[in-house]
Amino acid sequence: MPAKASVSRAGIITVHAPIRSRVLKSAYALLSHLDDVKDKRPPIHLWQPDRVTESRMRIDVDGNWFHEGAAIERLRLARLFASILRREDDGQYYLITPVEKSRVDVEDAPFVIIGMDVRGSGSSRVITFTTNMAESVVVSDAHPLVFRAGRQEAPLPYVHVRDGLDARVSRAVYYDLMELVEEGAHEGRPWYGISAGGRFFPIQPADATPV
Repeated sequence: MPAKASVSRAGIITVHAPIRSRVLKSAYALLSHLDDVKDKRPPIHLWQPDRVTESRMRIDVDGNWFHEGAAIERLRLARLFASILRREDDGQYYLITPVEKSRVDVEDAPFVIIGMDVRGSGSSRVITFTTNMAESVVVSDAHPLVFRAGRQEAPLPYVHVRDGLDARVSRAVYYDLMELVEEGAHEGRPWYGISAGGRFFPIQPADATPV
């Protein structure tokens, strides 16, 4: 019978035995350190553990979680792990508990934007994104929208979520987001970009190839 993880109304995370295989044994052990946490989201900003371990976990480019090559198919469990994920100053990603931090390999961004709600227009526009881990962020100075060039021709949009973690906008949401592109001023030059949260988020110069 597979192990189960549950969260009480008080926010206490409990891991139930037995564990059918060793695939998630160490991963469940990480969650066992959170039994005394009563907040809905663990206060990982308060935890600075010295002990570093390898989780043997990976988040692929589509935001899917794996442990020792096996997919973590239970979304609820993946969200529990995501709630204790943080990017450190060394650029590495870790699962943070009060007693240890366990390294996680991330192929691109740890989260993916799967939903978008738009209210208003221009600089007063409010854009709310929803991630695949059921977290919501409103585009603002605290959660900026940035466009990064990669192997693809057009720069891809990302938004900062929390704790050094970004989310990449999914292809489905990307097309709706691009409907908001307009021309504005950036560094004294005309740029294409998106206005929201009281500011203009630039994409690329207006004299470049149109987005």
